Amino acid sequence: RALEAALATHVRGLIQQATKLAVWREAVLSLLPQPPAVSALFKQREYLRISCARTRKDVARLFSGVSPCAIETLRSRGIPRARRICRFCRAREVVEDEHHILFECPDPTLQAARTSFYCRK
Repeated sequence: RALEAALATHVRGLIQQATKLAVWREAVLSLLPQPPAVSALFKQREYLRISCARTRKDVARLFSGVSPCAIETLRSRGIPRARRICRFCRAREVVEDEHHILFECPDPTLQAARTSFYCRK
């Protein structure tokens, strides 16, 4: 029991420190009881049951921090983080990362997509 608790605490700490797991941390870890059990950390998530393979892959990439956002795509080109600005709103002080795209970007197209998604019944 103590070993399982120590493992869960260690894994939780790694997830909290991993910059690429921000979406997973907000959408999954924040909803688990604290401290989470190992079984809760490693159970299959609902998004893995999405029937459309392309959508499932895109959601899995988003949750694992491997998205097509500038924060990731420009990293491989050696562009400094501060210069990975949002291609949608082009705000110079805003880095295009998953959180910005999903929740904050004022671009009308993204706002419409968010509204459509959140207002689905």
